[in-house]
Parts: sequence; C-alpha cells; structure tokens
Amino acid sequence: MKKLMYLVIFLIVLTSCQQSDTENENVTNKSSNFHSTNEQSNFEPKNLPNEQLNKESIEPEPNTDDTVQKINPPDNQFVIAFKNTINDQLISELKGQIIHRVESLSMITAKIPEESLEALKNHPDVASIEKDSVVRVQEERVDWGVNQINALRPWNSNYTGKGIKVAILDTGVDYNHKDLKIEDGKSFVDYTTSYMDDNGHGTHVAGIIGAQHNDIGVKGIAPDTDIYAVKVLNDDGLGFLSDMLLGIDWAVKQGVDIINMSVGEQEGSSILNRVIDKVYQDGILIVASAGNDGDNNIQGDTIDYPAKYEGAIAVGAIDENQTKAPFSSTGSSLEVSAPGVNILSTGLNDRYTVKSGTSMASAYVTGNLALLKEAHVDYSVSEIRKTQQIEAIDLGEKGRDQLYGFGNIQAPARYFEVIHDNTPVYDNRTGDLIKVASLKKWQIYPRVEDYGNWNRIQFGDIFGYVHKNDLKPANGSILQNESKNHNQKRKITANIDLPVYDNSTGQLVEFADLKEGTEYPITSDFGNWYRIILANRVGYVHKSDVDAEFFKTDKYFTVREDTPIYDNRTGKLIKVGELEKGQVYPRISDYGNWHRIQYGDIYGYVHKSSTFPVERPNIANENQNYRNTNKRFITIHDAPVYDNSGSGLEQFAVIEKGKSYPIVSDYGNWYRIIISGRVGYVHKDHVELDMKTVTFKEYFKAEEDIPIYDNRTGQLIKIGELEEGQVYPRVSKYGNWHRIQYGDIYGYVYKSSTYPVESPKIANENQNYKNSTKKFVTNSTTPVYDNTSGSLEQFAVIEKGTSYPIVSDYGNWYRIIISDRVGYVHKNNVELDMATIDFGKYFKVEEELPIYDNRTGELVQVGSLTEGQVYPRVSDYGDWHRINYGGFYGYVYKASTSPVTNPYLANENFNYRHSNQMFKAQTDLPVYDNSTGDLIPFAEIKRGKQYPVVSDYGNWYRITIADRVGYIYKASVKKVY
Repeated sequence: MKKLMYLVIFLIVLTSCQQSDTENENVTNKSSNFHSTNEQSNFEPKNLPNEQLNKESIEPEPNTDDTVQKINPPDNQFVIAFKNTINDQLISELKGQIIHRVESLSMITAKIPEESLEALKNHPDVASIEKDSVVRVQEERVDWGVNQINALRPWNSNYTGKGIKVAILDTGVDYNHKDLKIEDGKSFVDYTTSYMDDNGHGTHVAGIIGAQHNDIGVKGIAPDTDIYAVKVLNDDGLGFLSDMLLGIDWAVKQGVDIINMSVGEQEGSSILNRVIDKVYQDGILIVASAGNDGDNNIQGDTIDYPAKYEGAIAVGAIDENQTKAPFSSTGSSLEVSAPGVNILSTGLNDRYTVKSGTSMASAYVTGNLALLKEAHVDYSVSEIRKTQQIEAIDLGEKGRDQLYGFGNIQAPARYFEVIHDNTPVYDNRTGDLIKVASLKKWQIYPRVEDYGNWNRIQFGDIFGYVHKNDLKPANGSILQNESKNHNQKRKITANIDLPVYDNSTGQLVEFADLKEGTEYPITSDFGNWYRIILANRVGYVHKSDVDAEFFKTDKYFTVREDTPIYDNRTGKLIKVGELEKGQVYPRISDYGNWHRIQYGDIYGYVHKSSTFPVERPNIANENQNYRNTNKRFITIHDAPVYDNSGSGLEQFAVIEKGKSYPIVSDYGNWYRIIISGRVGYVHKDHVELDMKTVTFKEYFKAEEDIPIYDNRTGQLIKIGELEEGQVYPRVSKYGNWHRIQYGDIYGYVYKSSTYPVESPKIANENQNYKNSTKKFVTNSTTPVYDNTSGSLEQFAVIEKGTSYPIVSDYGNWYRIIISDRVGYVHKNNVELDMATIDFGKYFKVEEELPIYDNRTGELVQVGSLTEGQVYPRVSDYGDWHRINYGGFYGYVYKASTSPVTNPYLANENFNYRHSNQMFKAQTDLPVYDNSTGDLIPFAEIKRGKQYPVVSDYGNWYRITIADRVGYIYKASVKKVY
C-alpha cells in the first residue's frame, strides 16, 4: 500500500460496497428477479424455491470515520496538469519526485516540497495543481431490474452488446467467476499488479453489465460486451484520484466505448472534469453513479462528482415500484434512473450477492448503453445519449426533474407486432401528423427507436411514426425479409394506395400499404417490381402502380405503355412517333417532366409519366457507330420500326404518317434508321424517298417496278418499265427524275421509287455496243433480258407498239441497249421496222416468205422464199423487196427479212438468161441449189404458175429465181411450148 504518513490530501469518495453477512441459498438461476433469505448474502446459485427476501438483512451500514481513515494520502502528494507537455526539468528543479505520469493527459502525480508549491503554481507551464485525493465505492443497500428495463426485448432482437468494449473502474473483477467473461484488465493500486477483485463491488457491477446468459446464476444486461477490469480501488473500496486518472488513460488506450465509474465525492476536481470532458468529446461514454447521499425529506443538489460533470451521465437509483430509492442523490444534473435497490449479481468466489446503490443503477445504464450502441452503430455518443433519454419512462414531474432525471431507462426494443388492422404510419416533419402508409395486422417490424408514445420506424429516407396503442413488443427471429441496407437511390410516387409485398417465403404477402401520392425511395429495380425498404423490411411494389423519379444522370428508360414522341420546335407539341410498351431506350438528357431523345436529326420528347429509369440495360441494337445521311424518306402511313438483332423482327417504335425522317443506309427492302439511340429498320413499302434530300450520281436502284416515260410531245407517255431491285446507270439528273438512255432517245424515271447506288458492279453495263439504224416495233409488252449470268434475268420492259433500235441480230433475239445495259429481246415479240433498215443488195429470210405478183393491182402469191436463205434483190420498194421472178418482178415483205452485206452465194446468177421455153408447175414446185453437190431447196413456185426455162439439164430444167440459179424436176412440170 501507499505510505499514508507522508501526505494530507483532498478526499473524493468512491462508493464502498457494504453487504450483509447472511448467505442466500434461494435463487432461481434463470430468473431475472431474485430473492434472498435472511441468511448470508454471499451465496452459490441453486435451483431452490424462491422465498421472500427479508429487507432487514440487506440494509447497508453507513461509512464510518474509521473506514475513511484507513487510507490517507501523504500531505505533499499532488496531481499536476500541464498546459502542454510534462515539464520534467521544472519538477526536478523544485526538488519534486514524479510518482505517476499520464503523457496523453499531460498529467503527473508527484511529491512536491511545501516550499516549492508557490513557484509551481505560478509557473506558466502549469495548468492546475490539486492535492491527490482518496476515492471510495458508494454505500450500497442490499434482483428484478432486468424485467423493469425490458432487457428481454433487445435480447429477442439479438442485441447483446456484441463488439462493445466496457471499462469498469472499480475494485477489480473476479475474473475466475463462472458467470463472467473478462477481456482484459489492469491494476493501478500500489499493493498488487493483479486486477482480481478483493472487495466484491467491482465484481457485482460487472455481473449487472455482462453476466453470461448460461444456465447458472444471473443474466447481465449486455452479456457479449468485452469487459475491461480496471482496478483503481483497494480492498476497502478506496483509492487515489491519480490512480483513477491512470485507469481512465489505460481504458482509452484499449479503445473502449463506455467507462463505468461507480464512484463519487461531493468535492470536485478540475483535472478530472477536464479529463472526462476530453474523453467524452473523443467519443467515449462516461457513466457515473449519482451518489448515495439522498434524503427523501430533503430535495437539494446532492449529486456527487464526477456524475455532476457535463461529460458524464449521472445515474440515480429506483426500486421495483419505479420509486426513487431513499438514498439516491438528487439534483439538476441527474440524467436518468435505473434499478438500484436489492440487485442480485455476481460476487466473489463464484457466489452471488444482493446489493443496493447508485453503483448498481449506473451498471444497468452502462449495460443499456452497450445495447444501444450495438443497435445504432452509426450514432455518435451524443445521439446514443439522447436516444436513452427519449426512450426512458418519464417518472415524477413531467419531463426531466431532479429526482429521476428523464426517468427509468428502457432497453432498446427492436421489434414490434401490429395488433390492429391497417395501423397508420405518420410523417411528422411538418409539425402535423400526415398519414403516409399503413401496416398490416400481425406483421412484425423492426423499429429505429422508442419515441415516447410512438415507435419511430425507418420510412424510406425519413422516419415514420406508429402509435404504441396499435403495437406490442415482438420477437423478430421469424422475420425473413429484414434488411439494414438503406442503399436507396431514387424515389417513386404511389399512384394508388400501394400494396407492399414480402416475397421471402416464395409467395407474395402484403405487409404494408403506401398511401396514394406518397413519395418513397427504392433500393433497386427488380423486373416488373421495385425493391424498397419499409420499416427495415424488404418489400416489393409493382411498377404499374407508381411513377418513378429520374436523375439527370440517368441514361436509359423503359416505357410501360405505348408512349407518344413529340416535336416541340414550333412551340406546340406535335406527335411525330411512338415508343413501344416494354422497350428500353437511351435518352440524351433530362428535360423537366420529359425525356429528350434522339429522333432523326432533331430532338424528340417523351413524357416521364409512362416510363421508368433503367440502369445498365443490355440493348442489342443500341447505336454505336451508325450516322444519319442527308437522305430522307417520308412516311406514307404510320410506319413501324423494327429491331432485327434477335431471332426475329421486334417492333420498338412507330413514325407517324407524313413525317420526314433521315436514312442511315439502304438495306434491301428496308431502310436502316436510328430512333431514340437504337438502330431500326423501316420497310420501303411504308415510305417514299424525299427526293429533295437524295443525291444521285451515276447509278440508281429501282425500289419497285418503275415506268419509263417519253416526254418529247410535252406529255408523259409510258414507253417501258425498269425492274424492281435492278441497278441502272443514268445519263443525268432532271429535277425529280432520272434521265436515262432509251434506244436513241431519253427516257425519264421518277426518283421517288429509286435509291442512289455507289459504284455498283453491273455485268451487262454497256461498254462498246452502239445502236444500228435498224429498229423493231414491239407487237406486245416485251421483256428485255440480261444473259450475262448464264441464265435469262429480266431487267426491263418495252411497251407494246414501241419502235426501238437494234444493236445487232442474235439468232432468235435482237441485241439492244436500254438504260445503258445490254439486253436481248426475242424476235417473236417484235417486228422489224422496215423503214429503218438499209438492206442494200441482199437480204436474208427469217422465215418462209411468200413472193407476190402485183401487176393486176392485187397481191397474188406466185411462190415463196425459204427460211434462212440469202437473196439478191432488184431494188427497195417501200416495205417490200423487189426481186426477179421469171420475166417480171416479184415482191417480198421486208418484215421477216434482214439485210446481209457481201454474202457469198455460190449459185448467184451472173450469165444465164431465159429461153423461149415455158413450163407449168403441176404442184407447189421446189427449186434446188446444187452448187454444193447436194440439192438444197431455196425457193418454191406455186402450183399452176408458168415459169421460163433457162436450159435443159437432163431430168431437170435450169432456171433463175431471185437472181439465183436453181433446178426443178421435169416430172413435176408440164411443158407449155
């Protein structure tokens, strides 16, 4: 022990623990309300029937002068506080001796010679000097408090003080007690380094705070707290102020959350006051017993120090009837009250004792604060302190008073059950109670905190209030959808009285309603639902019944019904399109109650009321690289826009009839466009190109079968047609028309059904061919074919009755050029325009042709020419060839002939002349050419017709016909003369 002979020091009282000499053998080990017998109050727990406690056995004995005189500090021992750092040199110069030092507080305990005191007091480095003083435990009266503060409620909510560190500055703790679990400890008394309790007071306090919830003994208020036992009092419950300060410093270094100080004295200490204020400002709660100096007949200010300091929570004691204990000190600094009469708790040597005093009450408060800190992990010390004040049961005069402070503490009840149908939830922020929701009968909810006659609950990002008349405390262990996640990003507005569902069981169970018009924050998107947190429970509300808040940073939205797109450039809202129900779209920006979207090359506007925000959607056809061209179409009716990025065409927008819209590119039968930041496709059947916006160069593509017109008469006369899907060169632009090559004139094709094409590969594009002077006239609507692929592909049509120039003969076809492409027309569909043909001297017969005699003024057939044979002619005769036929002229119609230049005719006549002999054909008489060694028929003389002979030739007659030498069989004729 310290040598008491040296110092006479200021005395501060730390309440000593008086306990009776009787042992109570009657305790129910699981009950929170224990009774003792008239026997010794140190006892071991036993499962015996309860007996009535005899109060006479637990009346405390007052402190005697002898008790105080057991420890007196030396007269020359002082506690010295420095303004900045400890000045060791100064103490040495003044012949002082440092006993303890607390660097964090710039404080020392030192022996100072009396003659040096004045110099020390006046030194500028010194903040204050106080005589070291004696502290002792509060006097106690010799349990039930657990029920009175409703500690079962937080236990049912799994609040047990987990992770909360509590330092008990007392006589130490019996760390071998089976009902206690001590994290660490330290002794600051001078006679032992052990923090083992040799008095019993500290062990009793520790049991109230943290006795384990096992099958023995008592239950502490916060059994899972980490208890740090700080022995600053000796076996008589006395100690030095300096040791107390050292103990506080050590506790702070352990990172404790709460310091329990069941000590007190009527004299204050400025150093202790300063230390307590600093510790509190650093975020540590200080709990101090108010003192046992009360008197029911006197209501003065009897609160002890350090409880009286602002940084400490002053605790008074009440009995089972919530009446102030007669001994409990009173005063304006009293903050709360707690059970402090006949409290059963742990004692030395695995025993249990019953004690009374504000020390016991302060232990209850310390345990309760541990529960509050666990329940409100984000609260500051001032918020925790305020919560305890609010949740206390008001006793005595209304509000805070000198007898009870704010009243009897109540342990935090986390859960409640609704006992009435549709219990209202109110918002009180305006000063009025405004109903914002209702809770469902028999549903269980977590609460934020007690609020007088109300429970305060989490309601979005504010508090809601539910009246306790509609509730009862509940066990929250059955809740499956409880959440502490308040990661709420945006708000919704209920369009109806909005059901809120719990789906944690696999079924939708309604547990609340949001009142129509109420704004509420959401946690996340969940398909057709929004996930919200209401009264700390996860719920789901259907999107169809709400409007959702948009942030300016939102990039996407979805529509819940077909939604119009408007153009506002005229100052009026003009509908220009529509977005499709269920589809998701990018937007350009927020625009008040509207979304601003990309619509062609302008902005479109979509009202938010039918939309929801979407985060990070996967839009397969979201535009990344495409850009609009200058080309536009005009919709000829409401034109659907499709997404083809999936397995089929999915409509996602509509462009209104009559709207001009920019094109990205041609896509077969479709136009590719961008609308609301998505790539879409519009069928060409629904639109017309806006030719004013289309730039054609050398080529165009026909989007459908397109007429070709001749405008030379001043009227548009259809003369042909271009084929859908085919590409054509053009000669030049002509306003809204393409000017194309058509025979040897220009044809005109309207641009509206065409599209420009850049550098196409056209296999039959004309490079070298030129029209001849020959023409044909179509005898029906005549197709024109491309044969470059090896098969015939129609690419144009020439109208019936049209005269068209021929490039060349091609067997059964005529080769022509139309729109600068080489094509072929079958001869069956046309007739040669003979007026356009220069036959020269020879012609070829395309099919068997009659020879006519016109000498009578009528055409009389006298013979025929053979298909494929070539003949000289005498002269041209309009639409006819004039040929030599016997001794006169015959006439052959040109239409089935073609000119031949410089043919080789082996039997062409140059020398033979007719004789005077004649024959008459007995039948239609073939005429043969034998110049090749074979008899080849090349003409015929009609039966009954007479014809002159050149000469006799055995069984044959030699003749000339159409200036070719031929032979007829004598047996087939009758000689006339």
